[in-house]
Amino acid sequence: MEEYVAKFSQGGKTQMSKINFKISDSQKFDAIWTLLNSDYTEDGGYVVTYSICDIYDEYALCYNYETGTYERVYYTKDDETDSLELGERIKVFVVDVTENEFSALQTLRTLNGGTYEKVDEQFTTYSEMSEDYEVRGTKIEELSESVSTLTTEKEEIAAQFESAEAMIADLTAEVEGLKEYKLDVEKQEKAAVLESYSELLDETVLAKYTDEVIASYSATELDKELAYELKKTNPAVFSKEPTIVPKDLPKSGIEEILTKYQK
Repeated sequence: MEEYVAKFSQGGKTQMSKINFKISDSQKFDAIWTLLNSDYTEDGGYVVTYSICDIYDEYALCYNYETGTYERVYYTKDDETDSLELGERIKVFVVDVTENEFSALQTLRTLNGGTYEKVDEQFTTYSEMSEDYEVRGTKIEELSESVSTLTTEKEEIAAQFESAEAMIADLTAEVEGLKEYKLDVEKQEKAAVLESYSELLDETVLAKYTDEVIASYSATELDKELAYELKKTNPAVFSKEPTIVPKDLPKSGIEEILTKYQK
């Protein structure tokens, strides 16, 4: 090809630009193989150190005969010179797996961000998270049972509270009834006391003891108060001097009452 280009570049003939050939996949293989096996010469004894298993966009998967290991050999391409240069070589492992195992590994690689690197750490973290999730799940179940128990207890307490409220309402009504009954009894007792003084005291005196006034007295206190009124209006009733009343004369109502105070 160089000779062909030289012929078209000589004399007064038409000049051609330099032809820039791109490296094909097969040429990549040959170039990488040559760079890896630098001793494959007459002086080097035609020693083959590497074989190439596959070539990818950024690296070639190779087998190193000296170490008996696989390596990922990175390379770069110079577009200006249309040449290749080898870069970092990393030891790798080719794993013997079945199709199903390979599919599982690919899934694991995808979940790990497209790499197997630190997948063990991720798996450990995932296992710890799973254990923590199980523990939390157990706690959630326990808390749910506690909530259920507390809810039942709350409902029972609410029912007891409603029953207590109904009982309190009944007792309150009963107490109010007893209060009313007590007031009626006291009212009757006070009316009886007033009645007992109806013929002993003047109506003007008794008129002072209205319902509002006697409400502040008990029956006993009212009796004492009326007795004091009687003493003020009729001191003779409480005099030590005996009142002589002929036995043969009929006694009036007031006299009959007064005889109870005579000695």
